[in-house]
Amino acid sequence: MNDWLIFANNWSDFANNWLPNGVLSPLFIP
Repeated sequence: MNDWLIFANNWSDFANNWLPNGVLSPLFIP
């Protein structure tokens, strides 16, 4: 149902926690 939203949210959290802030920002614009 909302698998994509859950996946996107989890990936965003992963990126925010583990990758340098700002490097992938353009990929996560809502």
